Amino acid sequence: MVELCTQWFRDAVERCIRPEMPRLLAAHRDAGHRVCLLTASTPYVAVPLCERLGIQDWIASRLEVVDGVFTGQPVKPVCFGAGKIHWAGQWALEHGIDLSRSFFYTDSMTDLPMLEAVGRPVLVNPDRKLRREGLVAAGRSTTSTASATSRCRSRSRTGRQGCRAAQELADRSVPRRRRRQQELAE
Repeated sequence: MVELCTQWFRDAVERCIRPEMPRLLAAHRDAGHRVCLLTASTPYVAVPLCERLGIQDWIASRLEVVDGVFTGQPVKPVCFGAGKIHWAGQWALEHGIDLSRSFFYTDSMTDLPMLEAVGRPVLVNPDRKLRREGLVAAGRSTTSTASATSRCRSRSRTGRQGCRAAQELADRSVPRRRRRQQELAE
């Protein structure tokens, strides 16, 4: 299973990685930020993506396994919508991260709860609904990846610590997956 998913990642997902992501991640690392991938995808997508981008920490939806066999059920809450807040909050607590000082990048309206939970929300090529809602969410400003890179460097120069970038790089070619995740999250 892992080999098949890794091959699928190479064939279908890897080419969808935005070219500016390595540079943006480097800017966060240079600023002393801890980088974590937070995704609704499973580890079968998250791990190859993290390996490709040099990200050590990841949070993903998990599939239930009993006696070494998949049950067909997800571990709840699914890392989607409000479930992302649950898992990100748990991870942040375990690692001494203050989410109110953290970055979160996304392109999807389904991440609005997480955008509202962090201090530095960033929209990256947002879908239409997120562009409309995200710009006014909780009165917070949002930006593109280009200005986010300079903000990381600026925060590093002023000595601010405790931020992390969480890249949401989901496979946009499978829209049914999002509908299914919403159903599972309910």
